Amino acid sequence: MTTIILLLLLLLTVAALAASARAVRRDGLGHRRPPRSHPDWWEGVELR
Repeated sequence: MTTIILLLLLLLTVAALAASARAVRRDGLGHRRPPRSHPDWWEGVELR
């Protein structure tokens, strides 16, 4: 009985991880750069 419960828990975990990975891939969250809130620190700096 305990083995069946652990197996079901494992299957549910794998299914949840697969669904999360699909949702992230579909949304593009892993591939998009965040918007820039300010210019790079070296912009406007004179290099000698």
